[in-house]
Amino acid sequence: MKARILPLFLAAGLVLGCSDSQRMLEPDDPQFILGGEPTHVRHGHVGAFCAVFVEGDPWECFPAAGVLVSKDVVVAVAHAGPFLKATNPARTGFTFDPEPSPESRIHEATTYVAHPDWDPGNIENPMDLGVFILDQPVDEPRPAKLPKRDFLTDRKVENAFFTLVGYGLQTLDGWPGDPDWKRRLTGRGAGDQLHTGSVVVESSDRYPNTPCFGDSSSGLFYRDTNILVGTFSAPLTGDCSRGLYTALDTDEALSWVNSFID
Repeated sequence: MKARILPLFLAAGLVLGCSDSQRMLEPDDPQFILGGEPTHVRHGHVGAFCAVFVEGDPWECFPAAGVLVSKDVVVAVAHAGPFLKATNPARTGFTFDPEPSPESRIHEATTYVAHPDWDPGNIENPMDLGVFILDQPVDEPRPAKLPKRDFLTDRKVENAFFTLVGYGLQTLDGWPGDPDWKRRLTGRGAGDQLHTGSVVVESSDRYPNTPCFGDSSSGLFYRDTNILVGTFSAPLTGDCSRGLYTALDTDEALSWVNSFID
């Protein structure tokens, strides 16, 4: 099953894929949140995506993430839609376990909606945004906070640091079959470019961490807060030195996400 499913899942994250001239990752490259460290305490609202592909089979969890923003709404990406269409899982959900295992509690999410204006070719406003609605509200973990409108532009945060949180592999040759990827990772990245609808994060000497292939829907938090300002769309370079996030502080993004929150 994994031999068929995982390549499809990875391909769904390459909607802004690299050109032929850009180097693809080699097996000995670093972990997906590059240089990230495991985290158990902070950002418990970041969960791993899980699915059952054939009814009766066990749950399988993947490096892709989602961020809980209310008791029953998980912010994800629009490019999850092609993956769900291609694989047609019997059940989908999230675990907020920092190290997912067969014993982890899965919160099922039957409903998924992609933003209607998703544009994978638009780096300034990709709207690569989706939501999963949990079948049952959860009391724990506490949800992340959504930003206020124009939160990023008001703070002129270019070159400031952001906290990146998601699930990823330690090395590319560990996927599939190596359980070491199954842990929540966190790191710090520098804001390189700030557009109205997107944030580009790059590696710097001071803030070296960046997202990479497989980190779809991982959260971008403002500095050391729990304010979710972006969701990861795709790497912009083959070596994952720069990554594109859909910003959540625009009217278009905020009003759409809030329409699912009671």
